Amino acid sequence: MMELSLEAYRIIVNNVRSRVDLATLCLVSKGFRRVAERALYNTLFMHETERTERMCRTLVGRPRVAELVEALTIAIEEGEERRGEGEAPAEEDEEEGGGGDDEATDTEENEAQSGVLEPDDQDESMELAVALALSLETGQHTEVPTTSSSARARPETEETLWPAISDALKKMSRLRHLSIVIDGSFSSPYSGRLAWILTDCPFRLKSFHSDMRWDENLVRFLNVQDEIEDLYIGDYDEGEEAGEVEESTGLDEKTPVTTRPSGPVGPRASHNSLLTLSPTALPHLFTLECTFSEAAIAIVPGRPVSRLKTCFSRTDPEGKRAEMKVLFEGLGKALVPAKNRSGARGGRAAQEGVMGGGGRGGWYALDIADAEYEENFAMDLLRAVVNLTLVRSGSGGHGRAAGATKSTGSLSLKGTLRYLGTLVLPVGGRERLLFYGLLMQLRYLCCVELEISAWNPSPTVVGPVAFRALGNELRLYCPGVAKIVFVSMNAGDGEDIGERTTVEWITGEGVARVEREVMNGMSGTEGLWRDV
Repeated sequence: MMELSLEAYRIIVNNVRSRVDLATLCLVSKGFRRVAERALYNTLFMHETERTERMCRTLVGRPRVAELVEALTIAIEEGEERRGEGEAPAEEDEEEGGGGDDEATDTEENEAQSGVLEPDDQDESMELAVALALSLETGQHTEVPTTSSSARARPETEETLWPAISDALKKMSRLRHLSIVIDGSFSSPYSGRLAWILTDCPFRLKSFHSDMRWDENLVRFLNVQDEIEDLYIGDYDEGEEAGEVEESTGLDEKTPVTTRPSGPVGPRASHNSLLTLSPTALPHLFTLECTFSEAAIAIVPGRPVSRLKTCFSRTDPEGKRAEMKVLFEGLGKALVPAKNRSGARGGRAAQEGVMGGGGRGGWYALDIADAEYEENFAMDLLRAVVNLTLVRSGSGGHGRAAGATKSTGSLSLKGTLRYLGTLVLPVGGRERLLFYGLLMQLRYLCCVELEISAWNPSPTVVGPVAFRALGNELRLYCPGVAKIVFVSMNAGDGEDIGERTTVEWITGEGVARVEREVMNGMSGTEGLWRDV
């Protein structure tokens, strides 16, 4: 077969959208394989127990292929059905998968003048193709027949699954984006305490999303990840129940069980120091998402976080106000370098430089959810946002503990914030004017999320004209706002079904666009706080 130029191979591969076709290209020639493998293995998604384990063991046996992985999502659900072993039809093996043999030297490639794979290479490539067919089809899962003995994932399967994942992770030296979603606790000894699988991993991540339990192994892992810019923490607690222990899993050691605190939120008199991040950890963290405000309170101080999504833990008014006070004290300690040195790194902070505060750093997005939205508390929250100021660091460096740098002035959110949510839009006219008066102090605000469940009749019943009217009223006071997301939990004739309605003003269009979506999982507007 005639060899093509590297650019020709890339053009062909870039126009292939199916993983099945990419796997087929891997079997055509070594020239195609070198380029197609990168596209095939660059991003992996693992979700089913047995297929994930088989894929991980394949990657462990093919270190060269494992090094091609740059983005990995592991979404293992409890009780995922097992697939029958060895029952995939022959045509599936031929149609799906990807190829690759062990370390192939340049000399070997030069000797293969025709560029066609030798029989041994094809055998190894087909073996890897089968593993891919059983593991990687994310959008269209191939139905594989199961035996009558197939059942929900057994504990012994889970006990071999996570060691296999751990072994595979140790081979992915070029991994930059990792997401691990375990969807609650397993009925195995692991019980969500799985961060030990990250021990001795060689990669340096740019983004890390995980709902694993916050334990010593996870803290140890984060302490050495000095390039993470985007972090999601689904479980967090530095507290410790005295005398209560739990088996940690693969490392044969005991670790304390952490529990959600029932008392006031804020710094506690005693906590397990092994569950606390080092002050120098995560020096380039810009985006933080955490399901509990306690995580934000602990992680934000001393780090250049500019985007935050979190949620209040308390529901009683007084407890929630105390929580808000502690939270905003922590937000005020976010690191603001005197000069944006991170621009030279070409990362997220360099992009932030053109926004809002003209490259001065500071907060760009705050999305603070609440279990029970209440108008008076929302006004207090908005006042806290407007009055929040950050102390500018005199060193311009990253990774210092809060208060360890010399102050060279303050920076207000009024000149940086571009996204704010979620606030209750007052029903009363006078209260709404006070609300707009506070909101208009945020000079660079371009997107806001408003809760309107208390409105009667609901704008969701009236239709798009009601949303346009509310949006145009807000823009009389805040003309820079180009997108408003209205959230209602009373959509559908009073049913408790959430609905999000986006009103957007496009330059050159006379009428605002109105789009409605039911809140059934991750909606299209849930990630706006990351993008504006």
